[in-house]
Amino acid sequence: AAFPLLSSEVVNRARVSERGSAMATFTSIFDIALLVGAPAVGFLIDGFDYFVAFGAVSVTLIVGSMAYRLWDRRIDPATIVAEEAA
Repeated sequence: AAFPLLSSEVVNRARVSERGSAMATFTSIFDIALLVGAPAVGFLIDGFDYFVAFGAVSVTLIVGSMAYRLWDRRIDPATIVAEEAA
């Protein structure tokens, strides 16, 4: 479910002349993340347990979401500060 949503974000944000490169970069990063992430979670399950593995995945998703929100060029940083102060 995440791949179509994220790929549409890539297409919507890239300039028309750069969409091919943007999709190639996105697809390769997505595949590399699966190549590295699946064995990493498997090693966590094998070495510890499912609780640690799911906890590590959830922390990674939270940190990634926060980084996306901070670096999103469509969101004005002043708006974030104003929202957090309210």
